[in-house]
Amino acid sequence: MAVTMICPNLGCRKTIVAPDGARGRLMRCAHCSQVFMVPIRDGSSEPATADETNNQKDKSGSKKH
Repeated sequence: MAVTMICPNLGCRKTIVAPDGARGRLMRCAHCSQVFMVPIRDGSSEPATADETNNQKDKSGSKKH
């Protein structure tokens, strides 16, 4: 599902729609060229921690070493 957000540049504030695959990656606003990170999940602009990544792997059936 696409991610809809508002450009963090206070002088721009345009609506931006990013593909779901862009989560956790840097993106540039097409209107003002501001670089920002697409949130990993709703309400978060920070990348996942190692613990969160390991928990996701555990749930998908991967084994811990």
